[in-house]
Amino acid sequence: MASGANNPAFEADTDPAHPIQIIHVNPATPHTNQMHESKSVPSMRDPTQDLTGSTVTLTHDKSESLEQGLDMHPISNTISTATLTNGDYGSRIILVEDKLAGIPIESAPPYDTLDVNLNEKTPRGGIYTVTNYAVNIRRNIDAAPPSLSEKDLEKKDVDEEDETSTGRDTWGKEIEFLLSCIAMSVGLGNVWRFPFIALDNGGGAFVIPYIIVLIIIGKPIYYMEMLIGQFSSRGSAKVYDMCPAFRGVGLGQLVALGVVTTHYSGTMSIILSYLYDSFKAPLPWAHCKPEWKDCINASDHGDGSNINFTNYHTSAEYYFQREVLKEKDTIHDGLGIPNYRLVICLFISWSIVAGLLIKGVKSSGKASYFLAIFPYVVLGILFTRAVTLPGAMKGLEYFFRPQWDKLFEPKVWYNAVTQVFFSLSVCFGNVIMYSSYNKFRHNVSRDAAIITSIDTFTSLLAGSTVFGILGHLAYKVGTDDVGIVVKGGPGLAFISYPDAIAKFDWFPQGFSVLFFFMLYTLGIGSNVAMTSCIMTIFKDKFKHIAHWKITMSIAVVMFSIAIVYTTPGGQFVLELVDHHGATFVVFFLAIIELMTFCWIYGVKRLCDDVYFMLGYRPNVIWRMCWKFITPIVMIVIFIYSLISLKPVTYNGYVYKDSHYAIGWCITALGISQVPIWATVSFLRQPKAENSVKRFLNTFRPLPNWGPTNPVLLRKYKEYITTID
Repeated sequence: MASGANNPAFEADTDPAHPIQIIHVNPATPHTNQMHESKSVPSMRDPTQDLTGSTVTLTHDKSESLEQGLDMHPISNTISTATLTNGDYGSRIILVEDKLAGIPIESAPPYDTLDVNLNEKTPRGGIYTVTNYAVNIRRNIDAAPPSLSEKDLEKKDVDEEDETSTGRDTWGKEIEFLLSCIAMSVGLGNVWRFPFIALDNGGGAFVIPYIIVLIIIGKPIYYMEMLIGQFSSRGSAKVYDMCPAFRGVGLGQLVALGVVTTHYSGTMSIILSYLYDSFKAPLPWAHCKPEWKDCINASDHGDGSNINFTNYHTSAEYYFQREVLKEKDTIHDGLGIPNYRLVICLFISWSIVAGLLIKGVKSSGKASYFLAIFPYVVLGILFTRAVTLPGAMKGLEYFFRPQWDKLFEPKVWYNAVTQVFFSLSVCFGNVIMYSSYNKFRHNVSRDAAIITSIDTFTSLLAGSTVFGILGHLAYKVGTDDVGIVVKGGPGLAFISYPDAIAKFDWFPQGFSVLFFFMLYTLGIGSNVAMTSCIMTIFKDKFKHIAHWKITMSIAVVMFSIAIVYTTPGGQFVLELVDHHGATFVVFFLAIIELMTFCWIYGVKRLCDDVYFMLGYRPNVIWRMCWKFITPIVMIVIFIYSLISLKPVTYNGYVYKDSHYAIGWCITALGISQVPIWATVSFLRQPKAENSVKRFLNTFRPLPNWGPTNPVLLRKYKEYITTID
């Protein structure tokens, strides 16, 4: 120990605020005595034992800095070891552990304050020694404090050797992870986006490129993100401890998640409004209002022979545009005043999401039983009803009839990729986040296969249900061309489908309630996942903030932003920000993510990590997809999307240049996170090293990379040294 061991220590009732001098012990050089800014950490008033000569171990954590201050953890009353973490701007005490009695800091009695003097720039690694501690501290080190029983101490010993612990919340049961992933992946896109995208890209022929893309892109990425999330027990930003230069990918995905989560909740407010109206008899969109010109009652059962399809507007269409959205023809004069009814529905939606997340995965996991299973019950009922309706077979034929020439259009393959991305929720960070709450040895290979298969099955089932009912709608209006009655995107859910339900001969209210309740449940499941991912990023960074505070803060912010989608111009904004802030950004970041995981970190290292975690290495098919097929196909399709890029429009409306400028600013906000955080990572490297070495270090895993469980991390470090 240092020479401070000879300092006087046993003085009765000495003031406990004297400074501790921290001396850096460098094996190659003598001790130095630099004293800098004094920081305070909690200590004990109750005298126990002299701390003079105690050692303090320094470990490196790149994400922390002195600018954030000291983490106020109480020092145990028989401290002999304290763990420090070193950032690039200083050091801070993050944990103090009693090595003499094995007493956790949570059991310590009330404490006062000790001053700890730290070097302004503390070197990484090494041992620090307490050399001046003039406080009388006496205790019987053979006796445990009264707050800890022998049973508690035995449990602590077991926990220290428990390899299943990850140091964070875990799912209550394994099935909750599976169901939560299903609730996340199976969402609104399966019900209204997939049927319309398939119809617009070759009908039944689209299923072929969709399944091919699912196999070579969707499944490999989903499986890889599951493996990395579970192995590291980190969120989608913290997981880039494996390669700090690209931490901006996770933060760029945070921008995209913010965009998608807010407009998703705006859509949910519309669904909830329709759900409320579904209890009314007759359905409010079943009949025209006098002021609606060229309007046809949705509830009419005529043969359609007198309908002019050129000016075909049903009461369902007018109701959606005039009553629910109160939509304007342009937004040149502003967005308008929020619809108070949609604002109330939006508030209810965010209250539900916040309530389900208030206790983290423990509460959301319990909700997953309903969120994942109930939609299939409703979908089964609706499918049974759909295929038994007159004209249903015509709709199914229209949906599945292949247009083989479409297979040779690059646009079809691009749309297949985007559909897989948004359907499975890959490259948003959600999959990594949910997997990070798994136990370390959980079988994610099985879950990845189940979830991706169920997602595809759901898309086909939902498409069959929707087009069976649309076939019935075409039959009711007297046309064989189902395409005439099909509205794309949200119009499919809020115009075409309600129009068809209004024509049901019996109990249309019941089927309307089932349909919109199913949509709302799907929306809640997906929104819970996206919001949880955002929360995890902040929790990984600000661990000292209570979980409920983060939950409520995010819910309030997201609710406030989403109010814009309740205005008459809300759908104009949605189309613009979804294109610029979600689709384009996510596609770009997905390629960088794949390059980081598969090329820089490396498929070999990834497979070694999987072997350490699960006892086997992924087979050659997975390795080939990760290393070559998936990233190369993604790059090719992204280049095509750039070449064929066109300005986004909404229902034929061309945005003003200022609107496009805002859209590209959102795009830049997401993409720029990559170079910004790469620069930050470089600047955080030790200045003593040359620029080339500092640059290369940003592409290497941080020293703390690996399992968060201390026992597993120690074994992992030993394991890695044997295979490198």
